[in-house]
Amino acid sequence: MALAETAEAINGQFAWPFARVAASFGQANRSYENCKIIANIKRNALQYHSDVHHEYSKQTSIRHNETMSNSIEDIIKSSTIEQLQALISRAEDEIEYKKVDEIETTRNEWIAKASQLGMNPEDILQYTGRKRKSTGKPKYRNPANPEQTWTGHGKKPGWLKQAVENGANQESFRIPE
Repeated sequence: MALAETAEAINGQFAWPFARVAASFGQANRSYENCKIIANIKRNALQYHSDVHHEYSKQTSIRHNETMSNSIEDIIKSSTIEQLQALISRAEDEIEYKKVDEIETTRNEWIAKASQLGMNPEDILQYTGRKRKSTGKPKYRNPANPEQTWTGHGKKPGWLKQAVENGANQESFRIPE
């Protein structure tokens, strides 16, 4: 009997009692808590199945003098299309349950780290880095447009440059302190 067929026989024999409970929750509108419960039930069912399967495989390999191969390639090659589809479905389900666990772990780590920093987790997501240092207090102002100022550092603004070229004194634009 191929290992995949053995696994099917074990499934039929023990009928995955935990999986029946998980199936009773249904697929529609799972809440976060239900996902956690289902993940735990599924994990228990998989562990139960794994333990039973491991014991059965151990007994079978002793009887067959280690002639049965346990490699995944042999299992895949000896499986029917239906068995492979069931395996894929189970693997996809397990991926989803593992995602729930990893998201929960990451969430808890973020909450703990945010608490250490004296922040909320939302603040961490919105954090943009250090605030830019102020460029300084403006020293010059355009009398034609008081919103246009210059600190005296960097490139001279066009309005001041043009006024100086037209003969104005730069110091006449200075903001009194």
